[in-house]
Amino acid sequence: MLFRSEKAEIARCLRDPERFHSDGKEVMWACVTIPVLSVPLIAVLFNESKGAIRQIQAGELTIGTSLLFNAPELLGLVALALLAIAAVVYGVRTYGRHGVVITSFGVARMRGGVKKLIRYADVASVAASERRRPNHKILTDELEVKAKDGRSILLFGFGLVQRRDLIEREMQRTR
Repeated sequence: MLFRSEKAEIARCLRDPERFHSDGKEVMWACVTIPVLSVPLIAVLFNESKGAIRQIQAGELTIGTSLLFNAPELLGLVALALLAIAAVVYGVRTYGRHGVVITSFGVARMRGGVKKLIRYADVASVAASERRRPNHKILTDELEVKAKDGRSILLFGFGLVQRRDLIEREMQRTR
């Protein structure tokens, strides 16, 4: 549970590129790609479901279980449209809040809100390493903050040695 002052500090740190390591590009990619790729399929399903829409308007087809058996393309259209809208809404509501934030009291994994927090008093180790071939397909750096109870927060990207140093300075300051 976070105190009000800790929530305020997290909000400040989200705007500080030195303290916030964003991985939101991947999330935004999905939140844009899903709706864009859905448009042609929605158009096809809409064209296929015109007959069912006319039947509903004429009162020949009721909305319920008969709709599932008589017009599955209409249900697919509604489900796909809802998925596309949900992806956009999620992307807009959580924009700029995906990643890891380094505060004065701990390291927090963000996914819209705080999903995991490791306070500096609970940190067992902070280790930076490189992910290179042949073991990994994507070349990047890795930073792991491990808690005494086994929980961990992983960061991927480049320049993580500076983030490790910042975490270690904050740990020294709080002890």
